[in-house]
Amino acid sequence: MTTNTFDKQATLQFIAGLDIPERGLMGAADPPDLGFDAAKKQALTVGSDVISFDEGVPAEFREAVSDSALLAQLAVEKKLGRGGDPIKYFDDYFAILAQLGWVTQIWDQAEYELTTKGATVHEAIIKVVEAFLGDIHGAAALVKLTLESLASMDEDSKQIRLFQRNSQNAEIGRFQFTMVHQDDTGGLLAEVMAFALNAEEKITKILFFDLTKAKSKLRRKQGTMSLNRTQLGAVLPAIRNKVSAHIAANVAAIDVD
Repeated sequence: MTTNTFDKQATLQFIAGLDIPERGLMGAADPPDLGFDAAKKQALTVGSDVISFDEGVPAEFREAVSDSALLAQLAVEKKLGRGGDPIKYFDDYFAILAQLGWVTQIWDQAEYELTTKGATVHEAIIKVVEAFLGDIHGAAALVKLTLESLASMDEDSKQIRLFQRNSQNAEIGRFQFTMVHQDDTGGLLAEVMAFALNAEEKITKILFFDLTKAKSKLRRKQGTMSLNRTQLGAVLPAIRNKVSAHIAANVAAIDVD
């Protein structure tokens, strides 16, 4: 199976064969109503990913993006654990998404060290967001608004607690920002930024970690992926069935109104 052709049965077999953690399978809470609405700008934390949706993205594809991102994370976590090289994690994560209908258009495989000093991680990320998404109408503003919404939340809020739990492990942190929007032809694109933070002391509050603490390095990978509506729509029930017991423990909406 390739990312350019769609074999529904092969994709369903691939989904069924993914090994994910058993956490939450017994007595798991019902999935929350995330209120997906094509007429609104929306954002949510999905494990270690912060996903933003621009106006016009159909509700069912917001669900497909969220569920497929969660499935890919769960599968890679089961395979690699929470430690280890974040870049290897990203490579495996995006390889799974490619099998589910996320098709790479542009991908910058280079790794960069951000030398921003005297700033927190989220302040450094905002500069990356503005540079990467600046040519896409409203994209940088929406991701920046999402980041600022997270920054304004109480540290005990569900969104912060879920994101922190999924994105940090001792001296290594990894997280993604995904912005989904329509292109000029009505297709759907996902602008993806993946970050890896390495430090010489335990990382706490990852988005607000001070880059001047000890020695820290923030690397990034970024790219654009198109979303195969036919493939995602056809296999969404199988994806949802696979992750349904994990959604309540890993997904939360972010207020960006």
